[in-house]
Amino acid sequence: MSIAATVRYPFPPASGLRLEHQYETLRECPVTRVRLPDGQEAWLVVSHPLVQQVLADRRFSRALACEPGRPQLTAQPLPGTSIVSMDPPQHTRLRALVARAFTPQRARELQPHTERLVDDLLSRMRQAGPPADIVTAVALPLPALVVGSMLGVPPEDYETFRAWTAALLSISNVTPEQADHSLSELISYVADLVAERRRTSHDDLIGHLVTAHDEHGALSDDELVGFGITLLAAGAETTTDQIANSVYALLRHPHDFRRLGRTPELVPSAVEELVRYVPLGSTSGLPRVATEDVMLGDVLIPRGDTVLPSIIAANGDPYAFPSPGTFDMTRHPNRHVGFGHGSHICLGAQVARMLLSVLLTALPRQFPDLKLACSEADIIWRHSQVTRGPVELPVTWASTDRQTPLPRK
Repeated sequence: MSIAATVRYPFPPASGLRLEHQYETLRECPVTRVRLPDGQEAWLVVSHPLVQQVLADRRFSRALACEPGRPQLTAQPLPGTSIVSMDPPQHTRLRALVARAFTPQRARELQPHTERLVDDLLSRMRQAGPPADIVTAVALPLPALVVGSMLGVPPEDYETFRAWTAALLSISNVTPEQADHSLSELISYVADLVAERRRTSHDDLIGHLVTAHDEHGALSDDELVGFGITLLAAGAETTTDQIANSVYALLRHPHDFRRLGRTPELVPSAVEELVRYVPLGSTSGLPRVATEDVMLGDVLIPRGDTVLPSIIAANGDPYAFPSPGTFDMTRHPNRHVGFGHGSHICLGAQVARMLLSVLLTALPRQFPDLKLACSEADIIWRHSQVTRGPVELPVTWASTDRQTPLPRK
């Protein structure tokens, strides 16, 4: 019989991008019983090797974790028809259908379009003059435009569905009824996109999935809609926060920011370090449920118990990363789990890497003296969703600087 949990989770948010100190106090007890806001209990896992085990071990089920009544960190879990809510073989089948849209080759094909988008967004920011808000100028529109172009979502619809995805990813400021309403609206929106592609052929991801459904019977209507919701909710929203947080982290290390402008060959390594260094999640990764008794380190996880693998704690594990609180954009090796691990490793990781690389190549080159336009204490952070990020990130620069255009490929 397990002892009732006394540790409450999620932990109160730390300021800025600091990792909550409670994770550090658990390093010697890396599998800990915690009590969630709804009164239910789960196991929180904080060490790098054990988080990897949970993410890769098929005895920890995502599908069971989405069942009604299971411990949850959000008011409304993603639907069971979402690819992130599936176990093999359903997950394997659906991932195989869509994987070709997220290969390194596809990311390279998207790069010229992304470079044009970044150039345009930065030109508009420059023309408007300092100060500017990186969130509204770049972090919000760029992922929406890239993910939207992949899905075939009109840019003008982004604000319409963003409120729904924000509610779906909320951990504290919406009711279950509000989250359920937002999910219903998203389902209706994506279903309309599907219906449009049945009327008129589109060369986008949803169009290809409609073909896979209608001509080959490879996936159900619910799976088709669920995948669209996942990309809108998880893809665009998480990348928006990663962009804003990455710019903030670099501006707190101005030497590194300027160094990227002089030596763009460091950008890929810097991207990996930013994914590790930034504690993007406000809580753990997505819950799993043990399908049988499993030994996790020295702790026996009973069958049916919920496990919360903390990706941000794993990425700050001093046993896996020397000086984990230090930003080192030449860190090697860098075996972070920022994109997950195992069969559920982030499908869009290559696209996200490309997007961040394009931005972090252009930004320090075009704005070499970019800096925060307010004190760090004045930045308001949003901690009410699954991911954290600044509500606004005011920046400034010398307005007489001339723009150095990126070479065209």
